[in-house]
Amino acid sequence: MKLHAFGFLFIALFLTAATAQAASDSTSSPLGSDAGRLPVLAGFSDGLYRLSGNDGVEPVWKGGEVKKILKTESGWYLLSSEGIVFSRDLVNFDERNAKLPVKVIKHYTDGAKSFTEEIQDLKDLEVDPYDKDNLVTCTKDTIFYSTDSGLDWTALPSPSPITGLKCVAIMSAPSRSDRPAEITVLASHPFKGLFYTTLDGKRPVWTQLKLGIPTIRTTEVTEEVSDISIAPGSGGPRILFGNSFIPALHELDWSTKKARELWRSPSDFGTVESIAQNGSKVTFVSDTDALQMAEDGKPSTESRAARLASIFSGRVDAQLDSLWYSSADGTPVSLSELWLLGVHESKRYLAAAKNRRGIYLPTYQINRPEKYAQLKSLIARKNLDSAVIDMKDDFGFLRFRPTSPLLKKIGKVRDPIDVEGTVKDLKASGVYLIARIVVFKDQNLYEYEGGKYAAWDTRLKQPWKGLAGEFWVDPYCENVWEYNVGIAKELIARGFDEIQFDYIRFPTDGDNLADAGFRFKDPGMDKESALMSFLTYARENIAAPISIDIYGANGWYRTGVRTGQDVELLQKYVDAVCPMFYPSHFEQSFQNYDPAEKRPYRIYYYGALRNYWISRKRVVVRPYVQAFWMNVSYDRKYYDASYVASEIAGIGDAVDSGYTFWNAVGRYDEVPDRAATERLTAALANGPEIP
Repeated sequence: MKLHAFGFLFIALFLTAATAQAASDSTSSPLGSDAGRLPVLAGFSDGLYRLSGNDGVEPVWKGGEVKKILKTESGWYLLSSEGIVFSRDLVNFDERNAKLPVKVIKHYTDGAKSFTEEIQDLKDLEVDPYDKDNLVTCTKDTIFYSTDSGLDWTALPSPSPITGLKCVAIMSAPSRSDRPAEITVLASHPFKGLFYTTLDGKRPVWTQLKLGIPTIRTTEVTEEVSDISIAPGSGGPRILFGNSFIPALHELDWSTKKARELWRSPSDFGTVESIAQNGSKVTFVSDTDALQMAEDGKPSTESRAARLASIFSGRVDAQLDSLWYSSADGTPVSLSELWLLGVHESKRYLAAAKNRRGIYLPTYQINRPEKYAQLKSLIARKNLDSAVIDMKDDFGFLRFRPTSPLLKKIGKVRDPIDVEGTVKDLKASGVYLIARIVVFKDQNLYEYEGGKYAAWDTRLKQPWKGLAGEFWVDPYCENVWEYNVGIAKELIARGFDEIQFDYIRFPTDGDNLADAGFRFKDPGMDKESALMSFLTYARENIAAPISIDIYGANGWYRTGVRTGQDVELLQKYVDAVCPMFYPSHFEQSFQNYDPAEKRPYRIYYYGALRNYWISRKRVVVRPYVQAFWMNVSYDRKYYDASYVASEIAGIGDAVDSGYTFWNAVGRYDEVPDRAATERLTAALANGPEIP
């Protein structure tokens, strides 16, 4: 067991004890007392709550998720799923979203389409410590600042064209009589670290801070900066920042633009989030606890935060995101990202998708009795319990005979399986059945009625075909959604347990990619909103677990660049995410350091954890495991049964919520049995090296 895993056990035991202690405290000095002090507030996935007398909890605002709570002299600011919400008195609330961007979500019901708008997912909200009227927020690709308490926002371009902004901060120098205060904005990028720009009325120019922030080992990619905290100090601003996937806290000297590491946990993986400076105290959220930094530089549990988290979580059936309270000396503390401290599994079908361990079972082999018997025996011998079966393949062919009139009209069938017979036979052996549906790469639908639903070549004015020889349909098209969801509904009705959408993305290959257009794109929509709209429709119509396959890189980094696969956005609609962390598909130098034999373990261990964090612990992370050899340098040297077993060991030490072996032709000679996996896990007990 890794060090970070001990933290989950610790926080569970600690909060159990804290609840009892809080009950005792409430009789003498109740945490929720409003007499002579500010309220204690908590933000959850369903709204804002306050602590009332005798540690009761009452709702204050139920308009959406509350990810962060800030207070200034003028009132309260909420970073929410509805954008920026402001209240002077915690009774009346108004949105302060002027000029903030929206996502257009398309809905499709009974053949009619409609649209709703929602504020784009805001990643952070900060107040200028020198001038409380100055605010800054950001989406994944744009920064917005306000100098009038959020009544109006001005956009700043991202420091990089690659999306994935995580956090921002703002500060102004003390004003002088001869010139106005100079405002500086800082922003973090998931690959390149910290940047800053000065708002001087000219076109903003971003400067990258060369800080020596840790990089992902074997790469030049900067480890993601999770949060930036600025507080006035005697010698100028005190700037602290943390990392999302390394448990380290840093201080930035603004005069020299150099950083030094203040603290790092000995854990091999972790985070420093939501840094709050309160005088000489520094409080932050780790992946195991809310911590407070002592003067000797060693953090300890911030007991008040833990007690409050326990009280609120015990009374509200939702996921805790944020807290605002006064510390013992009366200074305010705002903590966010508290979902790190626990898991609230509220999705109806999530439990059914969890802890499934299986294989990809090619449909053509189901129709070969001898091969089918071998694969069925393998599932039993390897202690597996699930199978992923192609029911609409990579060319768009249905691998079953449909009964639905829509599917009969549009679909083409090739080498179909006996659905009822196969379902009955595998379920008799206790196998959980997952229907794989390739969504937007579909040659059959591409060619239907002369390319009616095809991606469109804007230059040649004809159906667009990628130079890689792939046929793509329009992800914005509601008829494409209806067809694919119709397949899913029929398969669930005929006995499958879960629907897995693959190629749920936009095309990424071909020198002519810039010519690809999408005729069904409605005004205001983008790649992310297309996938969000499709999954909204799917979730409304599929009464079963839904999983999605994603690129390994989209599970490793906070970005959906090119594909639209932004896990942080898409997790809202699905129960499981299946990243393809195939070592063969990364650069061969990636995570390839001594001992080189640990490379598959490292990729799956760190990848599964990062994916779980990016999805805010709201989905099952159930990776695809490389059970195939590829003609690349690392595989030529190392691929064997221990290679595959080490991938499994990495997943088990990280999230341990299931996996699926992938081999396109169903050859699973290297799949280890449970005893071999346990032996390798024991051999890797010390885990990957600390970066």
